[in-house]
Amino acid sequence: MSTFTGTGTLLRLAIRRDRIKLPAWILVIGAFVWLEVHALAAVYPGPKEQAGYATTMASSAAARMFGAIDGANLGSITMVELFVFVGIVIALVSSMLVVRHTRQNEETGRLELVCSGTVGRRAPLAAALLLALGVDLAFSIVCFTGLVAAGRLSTSGSLLMSLGWGGLGVAFAGVAAITSQLSSSARLANGLAGMMLAVAFVIQAVGSIGGTITDNGTAVDVTWVSWLSPFGWGQLAYPFGEQRWWALLPAVVAAVGSAGLAFVLSSRRDFGSGMLPELRANPVAAPWLAGPFGLALRLHRTTIIAWTAGFLAMGAFGGVFANSVEGMLKDNPTAREFFNNLGGTNVLIDSYMSVMVVYIALMAVGFALQVTLRLRGEEHGAGELVIVAGASRPRWLASHLTVAVVSTVIVLALTGLVMGLTGRASGASVDVGGLVLGTLAQAPAVFVYVGVAVLGHGLSPRWSGWLGWGLLGLSTALVFAQALDVPQWVTDLSPLSHAPMAPVDPVTAGPLLVLGAIALVLVVAGFVAFERRDFEPGA
Repeated sequence: MSTFTGTGTLLRLAIRRDRIKLPAWILVIGAFVWLEVHALAAVYPGPKEQAGYATTMASSAAARMFGAIDGANLGSITMVELFVFVGIVIALVSSMLVVRHTRQNEETGRLELVCSGTVGRRAPLAAALLLALGVDLAFSIVCFTGLVAAGRLSTSGSLLMSLGWGGLGVAFAGVAAITSQLSSSARLANGLAGMMLAVAFVIQAVGSIGGTITDNGTAVDVTWVSWLSPFGWGQLAYPFGEQRWWALLPAVVAAVGSAGLAFVLSSRRDFGSGMLPELRANPVAAPWLAGPFGLALRLHRTTIIAWTAGFLAMGAFGGVFANSVEGMLKDNPTAREFFNNLGGTNVLIDSYMSVMVVYIALMAVGFALQVTLRLRGEEHGAGELVIVAGASRPRWLASHLTVAVVSTVIVLALTGLVMGLTGRASGASVDVGGLVLGTLAQAPAVFVYVGVAVLGHGLSPRWSGWLGWGLLGLSTALVFAQALDVPQWVTDLSPLSHAPMAPVDPVTAGPLLVLGAIALVLVVAGFVAFERRDFEPGA
């Protein structure tokens, strides 16, 4: 029997398991790309506006963190605004997909059952990598379709940019294949892959920030450091400039090399174990771990720390960039109108900050949902043991909900504080207290999404993710659709549209109380539904 025997069967099984989740991710990313290109085309319609953007981005070291501008054209603007953000999502999906169908299956015992049949030792890893390759190809095709369908970018440049995203995905699929062999748990494997993703982003940022501005002031020549990052490979291809197709070759080499190393490591470890030594746990539990709340806080600790770092980075970036945005908007009436439509004022800095608050609120929804939706995994895992140990079902549910609510409030306040302080340090006239109040004012709207997820979990764990993430996807699309002059009733479908957009809108108690009441009703309904259904361990 070959070591790859059964690869096709396992691949079909993996596709069957993710037949709904993966197409949803792919289509959402494609729709987001299409909407964003339309929004950018509306904000920067002509050479004057595009030149103003390029000059500002080239001269700001902080702005170059997300990529160096390559010229005064819509394609280069799209690269700066989209490539890193969408690339992070694709890399995360690819890496988590590989971990899910290798290390997670091995950790849960599912893979041991499968491999007891006619299945080769390397078949599970091969099937996971083939699935990731297919998904990344699908991402490239759908993103290419979205870029071209917008009707504003060249076909060849759109293709090269989309292939850059695909190359980024397969590179990190290979990284995840290695971390799955190193770690004995899916959580650590995902954490190591995420750490490598963060390192790649930082390396790309260093290469872009250290670049030199060209003579015309609308482009930046990055340093050689960018070649060390998968993000840099896609950007150095210059899709809407000289188009270096060969710059994507490192992605192919990295994917093949990391996959080969993963196969070697898989043959040199015992089934169920990892190459890295396991840490010994403390035999005596800390006092704060007593009870469901302490356990829930411990379970969510890594997630909270990782998201908090992301929030603080976003707040710092938003604050540092505040001083240069006024000059960019002052000479661009179209961009100023776009920001004013979102912020409702002619004060440029406040308009910009209000838009940043919206983005932070969207990010907070994602964080709160990830914490809340851990309920399903715990119900299928250790939740039953907590209930058997004496905790009531409402108390168990409330422990995870409390962690989600309290941590969301804390990260919103910290992000507003960091953005205000860094804005002040950059020289912008920013009201620090107003920003903290503005970010905190988004909390009731965020809790509506949490309430929807809790209600979905109360009805059936299978519904919670669809309802919560579906509503977030709709809200994200509506934020970018505002540049397309959609009707007001459409934007009102998003709970975030009813939160005050501080600092330009006054923070009043009325909308916050209404949103809070809606969230409370949803949560109570979720608790009642959860009490009336059967517990679903191991489902």
